[in-house]
Amino acid sequence: MSEPALSLDVPAVVATAGRFSVIGALCALLNVAIVYVGHDLLRWPYLNAAAMTSVITIPLSYAAHSRFSFRQRAAAGWAVFGRFLAQQLSQFLLGMLLLAALVQGLDLAPVLGMAAVAAIMWIYGFITNASWVFRAFGSRG
Repeated sequence: MSEPALSLDVPAVVATAGRFSVIGALCALLNVAIVYVGHDLLRWPYLNAAAMTSVITIPLSYAAHSRFSFRQRAAAGWAVFGRFLAQQLSQFLLGMLLLAALVQGLDLAPVLGMAAVAAIMWIYGFITNASWVFRAFGSRG
């Protein structure tokens, strides 16, 4: 009898997904706070304030996901951070394409499209971070 290609510890995956969700929610709140401070208080153009969210949130998100979500014990190094940056960029681009397809192609209201994109991109983000960026759960890809 052959062994399964990948055996997952379901409770561990669920716990990791929960931690991943907490970090994601905290980063989303931080992004809103950065835009509020930058645009509303400091009077920066909103796109400058939005760009500042990436500069601040991506490194903090990486550190939090590395240590808290995926419980990496050692410093991961630049290769893992590079994969995280690539994952973030791909998630952003795929999310924008999906949003455009939903709004332009299916005539969905933008707010409903963004809600759908947020849910789909959470799934994409968790899978790509777990399997490729942090290589959790025994994956080697």
